Amino acid sequence: ESRYERWITAFRHGWKGVSVLLEISKSNPEIRDVNFGIGTYYYWRSAMTRMLWWMPGIGNKCKEGIRQLYDAKNFGTYTRTVAAVQLISILINEHRYDEALNICDEMLERYPTTLIFYRGKAEGLFGMERFEQAQQMYQYILSRVEAESIDNHYNAVLCHFWLAKINLRLKQFTQVIAECNRMNYYKLDEEIKKRLGKYFAEANKYKNAAESATLNKQEGEFKP
Repeated sequence: ESRYERWITAFRHGWKGVSVLLEISKSNPEIRDVNFGIGTYYYWRSAMTRMLWWMPGIGNKCKEGIRQLYDAKNFGTYTRTVAAVQLISILINEHRYDEALNICDEMLERYPTTLIFYRGKAEGLFGMERFEQAQQMYQYILSRVEAESIDNHYNAVLCHFWLAKINLRLKQFTQVIAECNRMNYYKLDEEIKKRLGKYFAEANKYKNAAESATLNKQEGEFKP
């Protein structure tokens, strides 16, 4: 439900699950894995409430959610890795890029081929405006996903999106246009197209800005 931004339904389902986890936490506090589900729900429900003014809130539990996710990452039996994945996304959303990168590096030492941690690192590097390093990271990810024999091209399109975004910040306008065009090279099924809709819409803005800057022979001031 949240993937398609049906927030009310998503959080209604989430609360049903979290209610069970809260009961477990009360009766068996030694089971630290429940903090993964509770922390994830608390953070994203609070964070989305800040952006979606019409959605009923539960108070700001972002800090509590992050604390619980760290607890699951450090002390969980089954949820350490998934808690780390969730924390990376959350810390980037909070602009705590140093912390996100530290977790990425920690997890890559344990799982050196796992792309989700490379993606987190690339996004963290972008947030820190280390654009050349982020660019190299996305190019590496792209080479990996395009080598897969079975692939729905979702991640490849995202890589080109981020490369376009990086090149716009680097004022490499010709490359921005090329990356935006490459997003359209893939044959996508309808579900993937729908999930990527906002990225294609944003990429069109980047492409228009790059074309305008190139046409007018000026650097332009568009900043994604």
